[in-house]
Amino acid sequence: MVNPKQINHFSKMMLNVTKTDNLDAKLIALYGEKMRPPIYKLPSLTIQKLRQKPMLFRQFKKQLCMLLNVQESFLALPKVDDKVNKTLNLDKKK
Repeated sequence: MVNPKQINHFSKMMLNVTKTDNLDAKLIALYGEKMRPPIYKLPSLTIQKLRQKPMLFRQFKKQLCMLLNVQESFLALPKVDDKVNKTLNLDKKK
């Protein structure tokens, strides 16, 4: 696994200006051939599992923030549809 920026810089170094899937594939193969990046080793299953919980928590926090923003934007309206009201719990003010 290689950071895409590395391949991007390699592409610029090779003076590649054309961008197509076919040329990108050739460029990535050339990068691997010339630079010999280390083979990526997957983290252990325990580490993978441990990383999932904080990631899920961050996503839930983002979604909660987004829904609270939507809820607040609807509160500014003179009349909100009953189904929207019920879905967003707009009847219960903060």
